[in-house]
Amino acid sequence: MKYPHEYTERPGEHNDDYWGRAVDFQVLFLIVFLGGMYRLL
Repeated sequence: MKYPHEYTERPGEHNDDYWGRAVDFQVLFLIVFLGGMYRLL
C-alpha cells in the first residue's frame, strides 16, 4: 500500500536535546492533525 507521507531526518545524537526538540515537533504535528479532525466532526 502506498500512503502519502513525509519523512524527516535531523542531524544529532539521540540525547536529551534531540528528544526535547523531537517531542516538541511531534506535539505540534498532533495539535495540527487532531485540530483538523475536530473540524470534520
